[in-house]
Amino acid sequence: MALEAEIPNPFDFIRANIGDKPVVVTRDGNGSVNVFTNRCAHRGVVFCRHARGNAKRFICPYHQWTYDSTGMLVAIPFRRGYKGKGGMAPEFKLQEHGAEALKVAVRNGVIFASFDFTVPSKIISGQKCWAISTGYSRAASWKF
Repeated sequence: MALEAEIPNPFDFIRANIGDKPVVVTRDGNGSVNVFTNRCAHRGVVFCRHARGNAKRFICPYHQWTYDSTGMLVAIPFRRGYKGKGGMAPEFKLQEHGAEALKVAVRNGVIFASFDFTVPSKIISGQKCWAISTGYSRAASWKF
């Protein structure tokens, strides 16, 4: 996905892709690395338009849905409507509509991510690595 050196500071981010899916790789305020889809949960618009930078929030240009550095939805304009009209249903919960998070692991400064949270781990050269099915296999060391 990326290297930790590319996001050394809190709220640093870079854009990347997994296949044809755009993602954002971030370091949150606690120093944790996060990877989530770069598509607004509302209309599917790419909300992070810069290749890299530092931002606490990502705002979708379409309807201004706002995501934090972990991909959680934190704000929606007019969520309760305007002058008693419109808005989201009372049962709407922001925490249920964040950007899709990926499973993340960091090994020796390299950031790995997968859409599959059930990906098993293997012990390779004393290090925990994910075995990701790519449709083919070959003998290789972890240094490939």
